[in-house]
Amino acid sequence: MSWLGALSGHFRRRRMQRFARELGITAATSVLDIGGTPECWDLLPVRPRVTLLNTPRAKDDLGGGQPWLELMG
Repeated sequence: MSWLGALSGHFRRRRMQRFARELGITAATSVLDIGGTPECWDLLPVRPRVTLLNTPRAKDDLGGGQPWLELMG
């Protein structure tokens, strides 16, 4: 990974952690993510119930799938 990719990942992780803290995201929280990808939610220590909407690429990215993630295309 390049230094730019590592730096970008660092700040993305910080943004997602702040997002979760500010909104009080817990494992019981349900989230509708329009146009998002599973990778963003992997950055959080807590796993809310996430529904990804209109993301045909996300199904390919899932691999084995996570129980906290639902995909709708």
